Amino acid sequence: MTDLFDKWLDHYDPIHRGYTPRGIANAVCATNGWCFPRIGGGYNLYRGTPTIEDIDYSVPVGAAGPGVGQVANFAWWSHAADTEYFYVVRASGGGGVESASSAPPVAVAFDAAGIFIGGRPNHPTDLCVSPTSCGRFVLRWSYSALGEEVSPDEFRVYSDGGSGTMDYETVVGQVAYHPGQTCFGYTTEECLGHGSRRKWVVRAVSVNERDDGNESTVEAVADAEGPDPHPSLLGECVGGE
Repeated sequence: MTDLFDKWLDHYDPIHRGYTPRGIANAVCATNGWCFPRIGGGYNLYRGTPTIEDIDYSVPVGAAGPGVGQVANFAWWSHAADTEYFYVVRASGGGGVESASSAPPVAVAFDAAGIFIGGRPNHPTDLCVSPTSCGRFVLRWSYSALGEEVSPDEFRVYSDGGSGTMDYETVVGQVAYHPGQTCFGYTTEECLGHGSRRKWVVRAVSVNERDDGNESTVEAVADAEGPDPHPSLLGECVGGE
């Protein structure tokens, strides 16, 4: 019986007459906390900042009824300048029971002037690196536009410079993004000494200078020398005079 009562209190709140963040968002306060009036179900919007882990699923920042294609934050949940937020939507049934999130959180950000600067592109995938002649490297990766918040304008290549620590302040290469293209590549310009080790990261960047934040690295060793001669190689003149 205690378990049933606890589950009931998850959605109804006669003690506070429904005047809690969740009760107000779902109009439970209109019934003094005794029942869930949105019998057709609906959607609750949640957010967190500065990371995904900070999303508070106990306090809806927006709500909407069934059959809608969008849900907005309540007016009293404003946005601060120079801040990034992560939003997620959860559906609820007619009894107030919520589903798990059906889509990953969406990141939105505002610059120092409080102007919305959009979401992030998707991460590049399948990044690989191969050493080539003269101590250079060839990087290859894929990009899928499926489910993206915003399309990239270009890809930027970063390296650790041999230090072992990635330098995300220095761009060592740029590759333009072409809608519909899925495979991309870049050949480094610097000729490194034989045996030099480097790490690389590729990030997708939007036209508003929002990168995807990717930190997945690949690593390779430069090959700037030919193979050693084979010890048993012999030459012999055959035929002729």
